[in-house]
Amino acid sequence: STVPQPAQLKRLERMFGTAFIEGFSEPLGKVDQAWAAAIDLIGLPRTIVSSFDASAALRQARPLLAENPKEFQEAFAAMHKVMLSEGGALAIEESILSHKLYSYAEAGGLFYAQRGSKAIGKEEAFVSRLSKWIPGVKQSERAYTTFLNKFRHDIYFKTVEQWHASGVTKNLQDYKDLADIINWGTGRGPNPFAFLTSKGGTANKVADLANAAFFAPRFTSAGPAFIIGGAFKSTRNEAVSKIWGANMASFMQSSVMWMRFLDMAGAEIEMNPASSDFGKGKIGSHRFDFFGGYLPLARYSYQTITGKRK
Repeated sequence: STVPQPAQLKRLERMFGTAFIEGFSEPLGKVDQAWAAAIDLIGLPRTIVSSFDASAALRQARPLLAENPKEFQEAFAAMHKVMLSEGGALAIEESILSHKLYSYAEAGGLFYAQRGSKAIGKEEAFVSRLSKWIPGVKQSERAYTTFLNKFRHDIYFKTVEQWHASGVTKNLQDYKDLADIINWGTGRGPNPFAFLTSKGGTANKVADLANAAFFAPRFTSAGPAFIIGGAFKSTRNEAVSKIWGANMASFMQSSVMWMRFLDMAGAEIEMNPASSDFGKGKIGSHRFDFFGGYLPLARYSYQTITGKRK
């Protein structure tokens, strides 16, 4: 018999659940089983660190938060509701998958994360299959994944509805460009090891190891992709250019506002956007980096708006 391809398995999983597809997996040899177990073990600390918090809301979603407050608030509320409600999570997933515009999101490549120990296409923070044995991780994954799925798709659906209402005809590339901007703006960047996975064999195993060993490779690549990829797309797609520019400006404005609040509250913080230490500071003996992995995005936004360089 023929084992369904990954894309077919993903569609079956969406229709019938993760448990349904478990029997379709090809049996692994002893070496491959040992390798898979090692990858799970290496990825386990990342899953534990990513659990028991609500980091997705202010980490992955941060670049798009200020420009999409309604979508953020609704996704944030849903995240907390589904933490202790599997039924609530399933209802939100069904509302996304049955939405009249979901086919546009799917065709455009907007990321929809799966849940479960053998799910295909999970959020990278929860890739270790061993996490299912740790109390609380399942609830954290449910909240984390539901938030990002809802936030991404609500923004996408809103934007496509606005496009349709304007009467302007869009092509498939427009929908793909929009999906890329939203994926990158919510921490789902390009796979930096994709060139290895395409080679198969040993190279594929190296890619698996790298993805497990690095804490968040897709999140790390998302920031540069949002800046560079967004700038490139803005040169060929006027509609996506407006969305990208509006989110960049709102991200910068809201960040400076919160930094000023910290400054007024007594924090010592670098407020010069041209400085490489922009956003870094301390409160008492505690040091912090306000932008974290988004410092390049903040500095690029400032330099684009003002035209100044240090």
